[in-house]
Amino acid sequence: MTLWMNITLLRRYHSNFIFWVVYAIANAALMLLFVPLYSASISAIGTKSIVSFILIGASMLPLLEETVSSVAGDANFQLWSGIINYSFTTPVSRYIYFSLNNLSEVTISLMIYSPIYLIAIIFALNYLTPIGILLSVVCFVIGFFSMLQLGLMIGAGMLLFKRVEALEGIVILFITFLSGAFIPLQVLPSSINYAALFVPLTSSLYLVRYYLIGSSLIAPVYLMWIITISELIVFAVMAKFIFRAAERKAEKIGFNYI
Repeated sequence: MTLWMNITLLRRYHSNFIFWVVYAIANAALMLLFVPLYSASISAIGTKSIVSFILIGASMLPLLEETVSSVAGDANFQLWSGIINYSFTTPVSRYIYFSLNNLSEVTISLMIYSPIYLIAIIFALNYLTPIGILLSVVCFVIGFFSMLQLGLMIGAGMLLFKRVEALEGIVILFITFLSGAFIPLQVLPSSINYAALFVPLTSSLYLVRYYLIGSSLIAPVYLMWIITISELIVFAVMAKFIFRAAERKAEKIGFNYI
């Protein structure tokens, strides 16, 4: 229902949709300014498709923004203000309601940023294989849902720990600079690579690059798969636990007082 509502809004406000698409294309174009930096490290990166390598990282950053930042803010606001519209008239839990509601909004954002993915694929045509495309999509979806759960966890955690909005900023900062989206981790010291493995988004991002364009990994492929799947499971369990803890606190003292 919320997906239909968001699509209706896009159709009604054509200019806004066009400007967002232009922003997505400009975002990808500006990322290409890093080509000389990446080209100097081509042997460490492991692929000659530098443009695709950069754009895949650029396409994951909007995913981070929409799934973590926007979802966290929305969950925080709705829980705090007590706006639980629709959830009181349906048997599903608030956790499921927020998950599906934010999933629809993020889906629209992915549609807006689709030009970035398209350009990355065009430059990676010589490297694409059917199995590679399939595995990269699987990694992307797992990373997508992991970030969605992380956003819900942070949103509920903000309220549970007395409106600590700075928590979101710290998480975004670490993911942005240690996930390898901007700077290729292959050229950094191995100690940083080991730490970056446990930064959300890193493993799924590098697996997507690995299967699409054959770039090198910072750890054995089986280990990165284990970390990618474990992140989804751990974030989902923690999100549901923290979300429920915030609800219980709100039921005792009122939504507006937590």
